[in-house]
Formats: sequence, C-alpha cells, structure tokens
Amino acid sequence: MSATSQSPDGDGGPRIAAPDGGAAPAPPRRWPTPALAATLAGCAFGVIALATSCHPAAAAAGVLGVVAALVAPRLCARRRGSACKLTLAERPQEPAARTLDDDLAAVFRRAPSALLVLDASGRVDRANHAAELLFGAEHGALIGRPFELLASPADDALGGVLRGQRLDGAELWVQVGVMDVRDGGAFRALVGVHDVTALHAEARRLADARAAAAAADRAKSELLATMSHEIRNPLNGILGMSHLLLEEELPRDQRDLVKHVQGSARSLVGVLDDVLQFARLASGHVELEQVPFDPLEVVEEVLILHHEAADRKQLRLVVVADAGVHRGLVGDVTRVRQVVHNLVSNAVKFTWSGHVRVVLETRVVALRTVALTVRVEDTGVGVPEAQREAIFERFSRGAGSGATPVEGTGLGLSISRDIARLMGGDVVVAGGECGYGAAFSFTAQLFTASGTVPGIAPALPAGRVLVAVPAEVERAQIAGFLASHGAEVVAVATADEAAAVVARVAAGEEAPFALVVGDRELPGVAWMPLLVGAGGGERPAPLILQCRLTEHVGAEILEALHGWPLVRKPLRLSRLAYYARAALGGRSEAPLFPSVRTARPRPVTERFSGRVLVAEDNPTNQKVAFVMLEKLGCTVEVAGDGREALELLDGGAFDLVLMDCQMPHVDGYDVAREVRTWGGRFETLPIIAVTANALAGDRERAEAAGMNDYLTKPITRDALAAALKRWLPAETQRAAG
Repeated sequence: MSATSQSPDGDGGPRIAAPDGGAAPAPPRRWPTPALAATLAGCAFGVIALATSCHPAAAAAGVLGVVAALVAPRLCARRRGSACKLTLAERPQEPAARTLDDDLAAVFRRAPSALLVLDASGRVDRANHAAELLFGAEHGALIGRPFELLASPADDALGGVLRGQRLDGAELWVQVGVMDVRDGGAFRALVGVHDVTALHAEARRLADARAAAAAADRAKSELLATMSHEIRNPLNGILGMSHLLLEEELPRDQRDLVKHVQGSARSLVGVLDDVLQFARLASGHVELEQVPFDPLEVVEEVLILHHEAADRKQLRLVVVADAGVHRGLVGDVTRVRQVVHNLVSNAVKFTWSGHVRVVLETRVVALRTVALTVRVEDTGVGVPEAQREAIFERFSRGAGSGATPVEGTGLGLSISRDIARLMGGDVVVAGGECGYGAAFSFTAQLFTASGTVPGIAPALPAGRVLVAVPAEVERAQIAGFLASHGAEVVAVATADEAAAVVARVAAGEEAPFALVVGDRELPGVAWMPLLVGAGGGERPAPLILQCRLTEHVGAEILEALHGWPLVRKPLRLSRLAYYARAALGGRSEAPLFPSVRTARPRPVTERFSGRVLVAEDNPTNQKVAFVMLEKLGCTVEVAGDGREALELLDGGAFDLVLMDCQMPHVDGYDVAREVRTWGGRFETLPIIAVTANALAGDRERAEAAGMNDYLTKPITRDALAAALKRWLPAETQRAAG
C-alpha cells in the first residue's frame, strides 16, 4: 500500500502517512519557484534596463518591470476566493533540490541583456549567454578576461559611450550600468552592457553634419567679410574722390562725368549691400531694432532720394496719407525704410511715363499694436499674373512683357519680403497685365510710441483752400490730405476753372479763400490777380506753390509768393500741413517764412578744432580722409598701419583717432585695446572705428575693443562731419563762395 493518500479536500494534493496511520501534513515548503523566478527576472530586467538604457522609453520599461515584479504577487495575494489564495498545503510541490541561488543563476543566464559579474580586480567572473553573443565569445571564453579589454573610454565617444571590442576584433559601442552586489562575503560588480553601435553611428553622423554646417557658415562669413572689405575699400576711394571733385569749380560737362562716376559707384554699393543683407537673412542673424519713428517722414525721405531719377523721366512722385495715419510708431525704422526704398526704386525703374504713388495707411489691431501698410502704385510695365510669385524668388529679375533687362541682383524683392515677414507682415503684388501698372503692398506689425493716440491728428483752422493743380494724381493728393485735416477744399485743374471760382468769390456767391495751393505747371494763369481775387479783393491770399525740381522760377512768381514758400516736388505732406496751419491761422504783415526773393544762402558747413590721427593702410583712402578732414578744419596726421599708429599715439597728443579696423601687422581692434591699457588721457581718447566689412556684429566688436564710434566705408563727408560733431568742438560758419 502506498505511503501517500488523496487530500481530503479532493484536490489531488499529496499526503504523507502519519505513524498512527493518519494523514500527516507535508513539511513546510518554500515559495513556488516560478513565482520567485518571475519576480527576480522582472527586478533584474528592470534594474538592467534602468542602468543601461539610453532612451527614455527603455528606462520607462525598466521602471515598469521592477514595479510589476514587486507588486504582482501582492495583488495576487489580495484576490479573495481566487486560485491565488492558497494554503501551504495546497501549493504544488516541487523537487526540494532547487535553491534560491539556482533560481538567481537561471535568471542571470537567461536575461535578454548582456550581464557580467566582475571580481575585485575587474576581471570577468561570470557572463551570461547574451554577453557571450554580444562579444562573440564561446561559452566560458569571457571568464578571467579584464573588462577594460572588452569596453573602455574613447576620445571620440559621444555621450558617455564606451568603445567595445569583440573577441574577433570587431568594434562596437556600448553603454554600461554597474551595481555592487554581495557574493558570500565578497563584493562584486554586476555590469549590464547595452549595444548602442547604431545609435552612436547616427549621433556621430549628426555631429559631423553640425560641424560641417558650422564650418560652412564660418567660411561664408569669412568670404563675405573679405568680399565686403575688398570691394568697399576701392569704392571708398572712388566716392570720396568724386565728392571732393564736385566741390571744386568744374566745367558743366566734366561735372556731369564725375556725377556719372559717382552714380555708378553708388549702384555698386547698393548691389553689395543687397548681397550682404541676403546673407544675413539666410543665416538668421537678424535682430529687429525698436525705435520710435514717423512713417510719413520715412516715406517722404525715400521719395526725395528718387526724385532726380523720376524727374529725368518726368514722372510724378506723390505720397497719399490722410489724418488717420498714426505718426508715432515703434519698430525697426532702418528696415522699414529699406523695404520702401526697394519698392519705390523698382517702381521708378519700370515706369516710363505717368506717376508713382505711395499710399500710407495704419490700422489699430490691438492695444498699442498697429498694422502699417505702404502700397506703392505705378503706371509702368506691370507684372503678369504668372510672374507675381516668381519675382520674389532670389536672383529673379523679371522685367515684364517686352521690357528690356534691368540692372540689379534680383535680391531686392526677396529681401523685402523676408524683412516684412520678420515684422509680422508680407510683401505682395497686384495689378493688371503688362502695360497697366502694378501695386506692391508692404505690411508690418508695429507698436505705437508711448504718449501717442492712434488715428488722431490735429485739425487745421477753419478756412477755405483753393487747390489749382493740373495733374490729377497730385491734385487728389493735396485736396484729400487737406480735407482729411478739416479744411474746406475746392480743387480745379485749369486756369479757366480757377478764374470761374474767383469770379464767384468776387460776386459774393462764395466765401473768400484763406489759402491757395498752386502748381507752376498750370498753364495760362496770372498768379497775382488770381490770388487777389481768391482773397476777396482786399489783399492776396497766401500761396504755396510747387514746381519741378529743375525748374527756374522768374521774378513774377517770386513777387506773387510774397514770402510764402516755393516747394520743390515731390511735395512733403508734413510740410504742407505746417504751411497750411500757419496760413489758415492768420499771419502778420511780416512773412512767416524767409523770403525766396533774397539771394540763395551759401551752404552752411562746420569746422572742427582738433588734431586727428588717421590710421589707414590704403593710400587712396588715406588721401580721401586727409582732404575731408582738412576741409572740415582738422589738423591731420596719417599712420600706415597699426604699429605706426601706436608709435604716433605714444609720442604725440591727439584729440581723436580715425581707426581702420583691418590693417596689416596690428589691426585696429588690437590698437584700440592696447591704447586703453595706457591709462590717463588714453582712457577717454575718442576712437572712431572705420570698417569695410559692414557685417552683423562689427559694431559690437569695435565697442568691445574700446572704440567710441563706428563708420562704414564708403565714408561720405556728411557722415564724417556728423561723427566729428559728437566728439570735437565745432565752429559753424558759411562755406566759401
């Protein structure tokens, strides 16, 4: 008869016969091996994943493994009435020969991650199957091998990765995690090894790509700096010498030749500036300034720059703005001016007859935020529908249907659009097909200047204004502007219409006019009788008369003006508002404006008292600076390089230094830094940096070297005089002749 019997519960569990013949309970057994193995495997896998993972997802998996392994048995034990709630007697019996060490050893051998146990000397004491596969070793071949032969630090490793080596000599990259463990009475190290060869190769590829991009960016910057320096230096000589020539008494034909030379040089400067600006925008090295400005004045200044080119074509340049335009904005005025300049330049270039009109608008979009719109309309060749996006591509020079090719880089519109988008706006084009003109709109999001209220302009005093201008675009410009400011405007296009209006005033049918705005192009008009009639017959009405840029005005017209202004086109609306307010507000017998009947005053120049050192290595630029400074009243000495500049500064007393930044032997930056270390008067000696680079960061670099001011080649006399005025005492006097 068997010594065992069936369990009374009928579960088929084994029973051991008691000495008295009864069924004695089996001796207490340890926790079932599968559960223990699962717990240990989960913990080991989680620890290894945490120690060796190089990716957040793997680390998370490690945490979950540890938690699941530790929590699962407890959750299982809490399930009441389930199969997990077993008594010791009800649990399956296993062979008593297996121990806890056996289970841990099984987990170690079967773990999916490469595991090594190192002894105190750093040699491999145990290695699991995954480690043998990783290092290409036969079973037992890793035992006794120093770990540093399997994985060691490398200079070209990224992110704490070690360079590993398989037994067959193949290279791999690994990450390791180390944990101290006690084995009997000795401490050992449990090392988890994770193969990251593919990840390291990708990281190396990305690092190499970043390094190559940085090197290319540095090379591009160096090329641009060299190009700017090599081109601007001779341009400085050409523009400087031509400017000095134009100050001399030259025959008319020679003066025209010099002006052509100067114009060509300025065109080349414009091309260079376009290329540099394109490079800055492409690299993202653009920071927008935030300074207060008047958008109407900016637009008017741009039109004045182009009035000569427009006058040669007999084009009318007008700006349209009403009283609702906000005059106090905050933004990057330099780049706003650049975009408007590009658009007006293109309009004048592609328009052969008619006009170029710039419409200025502002719209409040949020608290202290204004949307600025500058729309440049022309009557030129237009832009075909199919080309309206292509013209904004870089180096595109679309000229319209049948138009001849034009000069330029083809970067202007691309740069303008990039700048506008940096300001939260855009540049778009509309208009008919070729021959019907085009309209380019520039928009930008700007802030309002503190203390200003958007859309509110002071109204003009009450009074009637007669606008007698033949050109429709100019008549609408003036009449619309004055009417938006509250004036009662009557606009006429011919002398006959003006005479009819004056007749109605004389007959008492209409009130007299407080102001007349006229145009020299109005044919057949007798200005003095017109003014007397417009004023009601007692005294002539004030006259604001506009004329073409190159037009000669005779004595009759000057007499009719009676001290009121003769305005050269293009008409500045900001000046018109000033004149109109003065006229409508009443005037005394004395003219409010200087009489244009007097001789034209000689230009006012400033002379400066001071001894100036010019540090410049280019002989032509030395001559330009020397002559300009002498004409401005300075005593000048010249140093040909940085070493000579240091010697002259050490041996003489100078009031100012004009320092070229790029010189052989010792450049201007090093000279400035050295001079500032001398102490005493050299700590406050004004040093003006002069550079031909004109790249982003040049001004800051000059300031960091201890220089006080900054000029970019080519240098004009006006720019030089403005810089001297900031640092030297000036004596104002009339220019000779």
